[in-house]
Amino acid sequence: MKMKIKKVLIALGVCLILACCGCGDNQSANDAQPSTGDKEQITLTFAHPGSTLDVEVLEARIALFEEQNPDIKIENQHITGDYLENYTTMFAGDSAADILWLAEGIHTFSSKGQLLPLNSYLEDAGVDLVKRNGKEYVDMYSYDGQIYGLPDRAGSMIVYYNKNLFDEAGIEYPNASWTWEDMLSAAKVLTKGEGENEQWGFGLEYWHPFWMNWCYQNGGKVVDEQGNIVINSSENIEALTFMQELLTVT
Repeated sequence: MKMKIKKVLIALGVCLILACCGCGDNQSANDAQPSTGDKEQITLTFAHPGSTLDVEVLEARIALFEEQNPDIKIENQHITGDYLENYTTMFAGDSAADILWLAEGIHTFSSKGQLLPLNSYLEDAGVDLVKRNGKEYVDMYSYDGQIYGLPDRAGSMIVYYNKNLFDEAGIEYPNASWTWEDMLSAAKVLTKGEGENEQWGFGLEYWHPFWMNWCYQNGGKVVDEQGNIVINSSENIEALTFMQELLTVT
């Protein structure tokens, strides 16, 4: 297996969604309030998960938006815990926010008609999401020919390594020429010690984008073009077997 270590962009896309008007009793988007300008002021609720840092960044972005749009006020709702479960409860209780921050769970709601299709708004604004973000993004956040999310951010999987440990072991730093075998060999050399002095050569979380990187880089997929689940393909089995070996070297 001479698979090179490559940069792979998994769709960690976080998108902003408009909850379907009329889905509940939350009428904040429709209740006009007095405004000091020429337009009536409206308040929109924005629900999102994330860390305290996410909250700080979003608050700053909201302040910038409100400065540029004085007739619109954004009420920030930070969701803790399982945000998809919280959103489901909010919809069931007719209290869903006007704007939702979603990722791969988007079609839990779009398939039930709980989100507002954005096609006509994108057309009116002259925004071509395929040209700007790629067809993969549009397909991912579309359901029955309608798109339900606008891109907010995405992320790449990257490798952090400790130069001091590599120097001590006398092995080269990771580079673009590395194969999977090179990474495995380095992990074996860097794994040593016992008890308080135990050192692991490689570490990885089990969030799905991390293991999907290996599958896709090895030619595998989770769902094929026909919509079939193909997680048990030979390519995926080979990739996940290697990843397990990488995580359990001795």
